[in-house]
Amino acid sequence: MFELPRSASNEQVKYLKRLYRKKTRKNEGKIILEGFRIVLEALRNRVRFQAVFISEDFFSSKEGQAILGQQANFGKIFLLEQKILQEIADTQNPQGIIAIADQKVCPQFNWGQARTILVLDQVQDPGNMGTMIRTALAAGVDGIITLKGSVEIYNLKVLRATMGAIFTIPIMADIDLVHFKEILKGQGDNFKVISADFSGEKYYYQADYGQQTIIIIGNEANGIRAEVLQFSDLRVKIPLIGQIDSLNAAIAAGVILYKIAENRIRENS
Repeated sequence: MFELPRSASNEQVKYLKRLYRKKTRKNEGKIILEGFRIVLEALRNRVRFQAVFISEDFFSSKEGQAILGQQANFGKIFLLEQKILQEIADTQNPQGIIAIADQKVCPQFNWGQARTILVLDQVQDPGNMGTMIRTALAAGVDGIITLKGSVEIYNLKVLRATMGAIFTIPIMADIDLVHFKEILKGQGDNFKVISADFSGEKYYYQADYGQQTIIIIGNEANGIRAEVLQFSDLRVKIPLIGQIDSLNAAIAAGVILYKIAENRIRENS
């Protein structure tokens, strides 16, 4: 049932190490999950696992026993010495567990029922990307599109920052402008496209977001590209009252998405 590699040169351990490279993960169609909480969320969302590596300390813990109670979902389980697992991990504290899972973890889009879609244009900071995915789920967004040039949604830091939201919200990733234009002409034809932009005509709280809305958030340093802004029906800005010239992209997304959520709640009350 369990295998106990005692050396970092073990073939399974070497394979796990290779998957920490983006190119290898892409070629293999795998993701790396570090930590008890995100593995538990993946289990709850029926993500397919190839293998799980756990430390001997984690094995004997309450969390470890909770995870191992679902061992039928894991494929192979490997017990590792803590020092080996620590050497491999991307985080300082991987909580004694690293899992290899299939990359196709996001649900499919349902355009027929969608009311709010978030589009991320070349967002490159993993923490921002993960936070926006998590915030979008919390605010009732129906799906996310990341345009080409954005950070990989399966980046380890992105996955951690989503806190498991990536398993629940539909995401179309790495979409080029030609494909995005086709989406807007097809499924997105009924949506009002609103971009967050410093030179917006209205403040975000003045906008009519309509029944179906696409919100575009741009790159942390440069905002939304001109070729993406051209798709906008409206550009909105967030007031900067203090002596600062910009707002974190994830915060900006949260402000606007929760305004839309507020409007939706008011409609239904």
